[in-house]
Amino acid sequence: MSQDIKQQLRKKYLQILKNITPGQKKQWDEAIYQTFINSKYFANNQIFALYYSLPYEVNTTKIITALLNAQKKVVLPRMKDNNLEFFYINSLSDLIVDNQWKIYQPKIDSQIADLTKIDLIILPLVAYNSNYNRIGHGQGYYDRFLGNSDFSAVKLVLAYKVQKITEKLNFNDNWDISFDILITN
Repeated sequence: MSQDIKQQLRKKYLQILKNITPGQKKQWDEAIYQTFINSKYFANNQIFALYYSLPYEVNTTKIITALLNAQKKVVLPRMKDNNLEFFYINSLSDLIVDNQWKIYQPKIDSQIADLTKIDLIILPLVAYNSNYNRIGHGQGYYDRFLGNSDFSAVKLVLAYKVQKITEKLNFNDNWDISFDILITN
């Protein structure tokens, strides 16, 4: 898929996300949260990598709290140059905003995670298709990270149904890493 088409789709679906009403978002977030915490993915895994959601994304803060309360280990990314490094957190207070995108990430002195020990990663996305391809935010952080040969965790996404791409597309880029599991509203 050309970068122009991908950029157009990213813009279209970001606008769709930003137009979701607060009431709809709350209802959809709760449905996704309930499905996730009642799933085998929550029950059968111990070390979870995920992200701190932006205001228009599926809310992950409640999921992070549920994982920590269930005595699961949680790692979140910290941007370093053009790459991601994952660090353990014990609570949401272990996060700070110290980057240009205003994204919460672990404090710089947090304990770094061993990538080979992560059981499941929850990936951010702007849009997805029925073949489990994703369009991210365009910086390539997660695609670079997932391309790491040491990383083999299950790749799960939390997404709203309105994020499903309806256009017929050819996702044949070697750059874009697909995901394994979709949980939606």
